[in-house]
Amino acid sequence: MSLSKIVRVIAIGLSFATSVSLPQVGLAAKDSSYCDYSAPVDQPYTVSAPFSQKHQAVDLAIELGSTVHSVADGTVVKINRPRKDEQERPARIVIKHSGGNRTIYSQLRRVDVKKGDKVQVGDSIGLSGGSGKGSFRSTGPHLHFAVKNSHGKNVNPICVVQ
Repeated sequence: MSLSKIVRVIAIGLSFATSVSLPQVGLAAKDSSYCDYSAPVDQPYTVSAPFSQKHQAVDLAIELGSTVHSVADGTVVKINRPRKDEQERPARIVIKHSGGNRTIYSQLRRVDVKKGDKVQVGDSIGLSGGSGKGSFRSTGPHLHFAVKNSHGKNVNPICVVQ
């Protein structure tokens, strides 16, 4: 594990040690097939909103327009794009991976793939958004990253971004 990754793990642990409840940690431990995925962004980032019962994803605070990558090989199964009258609305990509897990990348300002595309780990799939503009306000630029296991349940993806 690289020094920068170790520092990130320590920082995340110190910042959010009280935010992660035992049931969430237990869920991740029982179904951790996704823990070998790579991080969805390259640059340094901060977990700005951890996984919780109400927020079943992690938000990664990153620069607006940062490249977002597929965390594993898979197929793009869904894309939600804004309508022409909703240009401030963020886009979302869903990728299905072997074993049935799905990763969800939300708060995107640009999508670089289409439904049915095969992607490989590290492929660029879009650019981050979440700038807080318009009626779709957010706390600032970030990637909203979620993982659903093969049974369709949201699982804590913290092991992917540590």
